[in-house]
Amino acid sequence: MKKIFIAVGLLLLVAIISISFGYSGNLFSGALRNIFQPQKNPVFIKNEIQNITPVYKISSSFFTGDQRVQDVLNGKSYDMDSMQYAIGIPGKTLNKKEFGYKIMSALKMLGYNTSQGNLVSGGKPHILVINQFQKRNGLTVFNFVDASFIEHLDGQVGLKEKEEMKYKDLFPLYNTIQRDENDVSKEHIAKIYSMVYQVLPKALALSTAESYKACFLIQCGIDFYNKAANTFTNLKIFDVSAFLMNDTVELKDYVHEYGHYIDGLLFSKDSAYPKRGMIDTRGFYSISFNDDGNVHLKPNPDNGVPNCFQKKTGDPYEFITDYAASPSAFDTCPQGWNRYAEDFAESFSSYILQGENFRDAAKVNGKIKGKYDWLKNNVFEGIEYNTDLMAASASGCNDIPLLSGNKPGYLKCQEDYVWDGEIKKLVFRYVFFIPQIL
Repeated sequence: MKKIFIAVGLLLLVAIISISFGYSGNLFSGALRNIFQPQKNPVFIKNEIQNITPVYKISSSFFTGDQRVQDVLNGKSYDMDSMQYAIGIPGKTLNKKEFGYKIMSALKMLGYNTSQGNLVSGGKPHILVINQFQKRNGLTVFNFVDASFIEHLDGQVGLKEKEEMKYKDLFPLYNTIQRDENDVSKEHIAKIYSMVYQVLPKALALSTAESYKACFLIQCGIDFYNKAANTFTNLKIFDVSAFLMNDTVELKDYVHEYGHYIDGLLFSKDSAYPKRGMIDTRGFYSISFNDDGNVHLKPNPDNGVPNCFQKKTGDPYEFITDYAASPSAFDTCPQGWNRYAEDFAESFSSYILQGENFRDAAKVNGKIKGKYDWLKNNVFEGIEYNTDLMAASASGCNDIPLLSGNKPGYLKCQEDYVWDGEIKKLVFRYVFFIPQIL
């Protein structure tokens, strides 16, 4: 009897517990169901939820609405080595319809050297650059653009777009810019055209639509400004090559041309063209070219080339770049003479974009120091720049394969360079009366 009472008591206890936890059904089935039916492990449920692949939402305007991007996010991959990049093929240009070109444009916007390895290092720019991006972001390093690649690239491009939105207002000809669908954004193009003027002395900077147009029409971009249509074609002057030029070299070329535009020995002043010929450069040219004692430089009277001046020496190290010393691609001057204007334009652009390199060169060459100091005092109102942007091979860089014998080697081509998108002024702070660069 005692055993019967114990059994009944246990059954009642089970029933009470079952009712307390809200289970329905008869006394025995509810109890048995809760005792013997296995429940899902809460950790397993959590893992199931974590293993569901979320649908990535595109954040950048650059990639929004591109079905090819969605295809990659949905599991397809794009082989960058399949794109028709046409490197080194005469008469061929970039195929801007390729998805790979859009990927390269995005990387260009992020400051990557999209022309690295072209014809010099013997590599494939499109492969070298995506591999560099993959390594920097901890991704699988191969020739393919996959979902992870797109997610990282899109996120970074979205942030860059926010940074560059201000150039829509800073470039007064923004609405005239024309671009192909896979080119860099209009804001990025506006940045390349206008950012340098944000860091120049006010008297030297272009600011109005008319001042920009004057510069483009005369010197700064004749090949990509359509006067009749009042429109720009995205850096058309650089599209003739079989690789996508990187930002730093494009910017260098653009600032170089502005240096020509303000050169008072190359152009006369004219109120119809603001800033044209505004700098009296005779003192600058007298550093490396002969004069008659009155700082009046003498052109070659015999060969009919008005821009050839006689150099004082044949030393290539007194010029900041090889192109400044001897612009051989366009040089029709006789031996010992030179196209003088390239010296100022190269020095002007290097002062802004390779300020650190220029100062280092000034430490080892007196003529270079003379030019740097002249620019600092007569053009830039004492402003200096904390910059070391990548240069092109015409600079005489000797830090990449096959160019080790180049002169003067002051600037660097550093093919794996990634630009932060800034032109920084040189700012000092003083610690115990000792200046330190910020």
